[in-house]
Amino acid sequence: ERLTKGDVLYRDIVTGIMPGVYYLQALLFSILGSSVMAGRVLASATLALTGALLYSISTHFIKKRTALLITMLFISTALSTYRWPGYSQVSITFVLLSLLFFLRYLGSSSLTALFLSGAAAALALLFKQNYGVFITAALGSILLARLICKKEWRPVLLFSIFFLAPILLTILYFYSQGALPQMTQYTFVTLFKKAANAYYKPYPLLSSGDPFFFYGELSNFIPFRDLAIWALKEGIIGESWIKAVVAVIYILPPLFIVTAFIYITLFVIRKKSLPWKEATLVLASFFIFL
Repeated sequence: ERLTKGDVLYRDIVTGIMPGVYYLQALLFSILGSSVMAGRVLASATLALTGALLYSISTHFIKKRTALLITMLFISTALSTYRWPGYSQVSITFVLLSLLFFLRYLGSSSLTALFLSGAAAALALLFKQNYGVFITAALGSILLARLICKKEWRPVLLFSIFFLAPILLTILYFYSQGALPQMTQYTFVTLFKKAANAYYKPYPLLSSGDPFFFYGELSNFIPFRDLAIWALKEGIIGESWIKAVVAVIYILPPLFIVTAFIYITLFVIRKKSLPWKEATLVLASFFIFL
């Protein structure tokens, strides 16, 4: 709301969150008015778009019926997380959008798809730093592999340009507003120090004895959060059961990634070629899991 009245993020408002979600919400406020409805519209649209993107990506690898089942499972388990607007949810949408356009580029060599993939990766970063960095690292790795294998240097250059353009425009805007030093400090320097302390503890939730920390972090790891917290507080289930479910959720992604890496390795050995789409999906999954 303050942005709609002329305040500048980081200069007038202190936050460590990237600017994307603030300016998107400000745009919705200017259209729908400053109300809870604007946030609900954003949350609902984000969930719908994320589900559609998940379905579209899945159809590149599996049958449509199975893709639809996966999408419905995702939406049903993600409802509690998407009840309010959040920068993480919007960033995930742009991550999936970038991945979808990249898969289309691999299938058609369309430079338009490559342009949209790079731009979407940049927007993912402008909503949440690590999500944008990791999806860019995944897709960039594939482009570098194709550069080595097929001598395709032009896609690397074009993707880099399309990725950097929105970021440079954002930097120029905050520089012109005298907010660039604060933006750098709040969104990168300070958060990097915090991340350095957090990432070396991959399973903090499983060892925490603080119930408030436990309840607060539960929404990040388990579907049907409210039901689980209610059952936990009522004594219907114990913390050990919840932690076991969380542990499974932690373990499944790396198991998938390791299995997929083995599959791709065996494919390369037998076929003497690399399945580019499958490799892209595996690398994207790996970096997103990080």
